[in-house]
Amino acid sequence: MRFAIGDIHGCLKTTNLLIDKLRQISPELTLYFLGDYIDRGPDSRAVLDRLIELKSNSPSIYILRGNHEQMMLDTYKHIDNNNYILWQKNGSKQTLSNFSVPKGIIDISNYIPEKYIHFIESMPYFIETDQFFLSHAGINFNSVNPFTDTMSMIWMREENYNTELAKGKYIIHGHTQLPVEQIIKNIKNQNKTICIDSGCIYKYINGFGKLSALNLDTFELISIDNIDI
Repeated sequence: MRFAIGDIHGCLKTTNLLIDKLRQISPELTLYFLGDYIDRGPDSRAVLDRLIELKSNSPSIYILRGNHEQMMLDTYKHIDNNNYILWQKNGSKQTLSNFSVPKGIIDISNYIPEKYIHFIESMPYFIETDQFFLSHAGINFNSVNPFTDTMSMIWMREENYNTELAKGKYIIHGHTQLPVEQIIKNIKNQNKTICIDSGCIYKYINGFGKLSALNLDTFELISIDNIDI
């Protein structure tokens, strides 16, 4: 079976628990991870290690790029205050701690092994399947060329849909937190754009604190509580 998994944000235990639950549904899994594996949560480096392991053991694991991975990559490759500050404002503190980067160090290249950078560089911005386009934040059909507008694919908030350009396919994404009840409602309403980020990292905000996976074959949403924090 095929599943798309929403934003993880450093929550390794919750991720492993969800994968175990999905394997109980189907031992043969195709998984699409929709980005934002790092920042805010306790174990960003360990989450990346887990994804690297999953990817190396199966050709049916697809790992897309999120805006948080992009911020880490930009900070690594372009040493300046702007990239560092943007990432810092978006929750880099715990990730930098996971990699033992001293506080205030802008040049992080001596602390983050290249394998993580290569891994992020290998992450596509979107994937097209028979029924779906999958990306981190969506696809901007108001753009001149939606499928080269990679900035929108990791940063956009406002959904838009174009039946002709999307070929009638569903857009599955994360990035913008929604309560599980709203996600289920959107699925039942047969929305062509479905966000499945249920705010895993925001455990102490009412309505959030769950990691969700969407069964792409049945459109069932599977959600579990965050057990990392």
